[in-house]
Amino acid sequence: MSRDGPFSASDGGVGPTSAPSAPDARPDGPVAVRADVVQPIFAYWQQVMAKPKAKLDAKRRSAIAARLKDGYTPAELQRAIDGCRASAWHQGRNDRGRAFDDIALICRDAAHVEQFLALAADQRAEQAALDAFLNPDPDPLEGEFHVVRSRP
Repeated sequence: MSRDGPFSASDGGVGPTSAPSAPDARPDGPVAVRADVVQPIFAYWQQVMAKPKAKLDAKRRSAIAARLKDGYTPAELQRAIDGCRASAWHQGRNDRGRAFDDIALICRDAAHVEQFLALAADQRAEQAALDAFLNPDPDPLEGEFHVVRSRP
């Protein structure tokens, strides 16, 4: 599964009759959530958090569906999952030594989704800075180059 997940621009993931024009486009208001949209988001969380045996129970399904009804797109919820994964504290490097990475927590409310989206944006910015440092412009030198050989 790609980082963008199984959602296409034409699908949009939510909406009773019309699909948004882009994967991150927000609908005009609360919409009905198709049951088949929750499962791929949960599967993405299972993959990212390495929890293949986790079950999609009523609490988890309800939390994901509620955020979709709030207008978050599937792609935004996937980025929030990525943000939780990027947080050392939420992955267990905290005073309790315990991970706080359940999908029910990530999708608990809008504040949690926004917190994890911000963490994902921070992580992407850090990765972009690192990539720029490690892979500078491949053509920085201009002009003629001559091979100089030493005499024996």
